Amino acid sequence: MTDSTHFAGSGALRSWLRAAVAVVAFSYVAVPIPANAGCSRADVDHFLGRGFTPEQVVLLCGGNINETDPEVVVAESTEAERDLRELLLRSVNAQQVDVDATHLQWQAEQCAEYAPPNLAGRPRERCGPVTVRVARDAVDVGEIRERVLFFGEHGVELVGRIEQQWQMNTAGLSKADQKRLEENTPGVAGSALLPLHDKVEPEAVAVALRRWIQANQ
Repeated sequence: MTDSTHFAGSGALRSWLRAAVAVVAFSYVAVPIPANAGCSRADVDHFLGRGFTPEQVVLLCGGNINETDPEVVVAESTEAERDLRELLLRSVNAQQVDVDATHLQWQAEQCAEYAPPNLAGRPRERCGPVTVRVARDAVDVGEIRERVLFFGEHGVELVGRIEQQWQMNTAGLSKADQKRLEENTPGVAGSALLPLHDKVEPEAVAVALRRWIQANQ
C-alpha cells in the first residue's frame, strides 16, 4: 500500500468497512470494495485485523470520516488531521508526546557512550531522558522497524532535522569522558527512531505520519 493514492468517496469505504466487520462476525460473503478507495481489500483487512476501527482505516486509506461536502471541506480537513494526531498519540511509546499542526515531540530514555566498552565488553555509557522535536516541514519517513519476539527496535525512523535535548548526569566523569559524551549527544541529528508500543503496526503509523507531513502542502 502507498500513501499517494487518495479517494473522494470516504463514505462508501466507511459503509463497506462496517458491512465487512458485521459480515465477518457471522460468515464470509463477497463484499465489493469501492472502486475509488485508496486501499485494496488486503490492506483494509490487514488494518482491521490489527485492531484499527473502520473510521481509523478510512483515515489511513486517505479519506475523511465525514461525507464530502463542499461547504465543510476545511472542517473535514481539520478533523482528519486531528484524528491522525490522536492516532500518533496513542501509538508512540514515550513520555510527554505532543503533536500539533507543525511539530511532533516526545521524550524517551536513551543512552550514549562516553568511552569504549571495558575489557569485559560492558558498555561505558550514561542514560537519561531525551526530548526529541521534529518540524513537519523538515522531516520525512525513513525505515520501518519491527521487533521480532523480544529482539530489535520497534518504530518508525524519521529523517531530516531532528532537534534533541539531552539530560545526562556527568558526575564522576573525567573532562575527556565528558567531552566524548557531549560529542555523542548532539543537539541536532539527521535521524531518530519514533518508538511505538509493541502491539502497534509500524506500517500504519508510517502512513499516518506521511499524511501528517504532507498535510496542506
